[in-house]
Amino acid sequence: MSNRETWLAEFASQAKPHIAASIGGYGANEEAVIRLSCGFPPKAGRKAVDAAIVPPSASDDFTAEVFVSPTVDSAQQVAALLLPLLKVALKGEWRSASPKVAAPVNLPAWADAILANLGEYPHARIEITAAPKQTTRLIKVACLNDGYIARVSRSTLVNLGSPICPACNQSLVEA
Repeated sequence: MSNRETWLAEFASQAKPHIAASIGGYGANEEAVIRLSCGFPPKAGRKAVDAAIVPPSASDDFTAEVFVSPTVDSAQQVAALLLPLLKVALKGEWRSASPKVAAPVNLPAWADAILANLGEYPHARIEITAAPKQTTRLIKVACLNDGYIARVSRSTLVNLGSPICPACNQSLVEA
């Protein structure tokens, strides 16, 4: 496969008939329009997730969007994450406009056959480290004459001095 999206689309295309058969064909919408992509899925509450599906009602072109996190690089793990989301899409279980997240499942034999046919997932894992804590805190300064308020960094106060009030031309003081 040439890229991730092609790999994801081909996996979904080959998996749809098997998923439709597993849900008995009832409610199965094999023509469901699903766009699959490698990208950061919407968070479930405050918790980061590896894959999620955004219902079609959230899209301007009424297309369900499936996002697989770039922190996942194993074909087996991607498939295990996609199967429950594809099942949601084929059943048409859109009760809300919030993203749906499913836990990974054990892969059935037919999924292993698809993976053997597709080969490795063409993606290198991205390591996400915790965002560094903000180090610059702005200090509130105000004019004693007219109440003008501004915020400046501590280094500005130390290195350049207090800013000047644009209304009365007096130095601002730390509030």
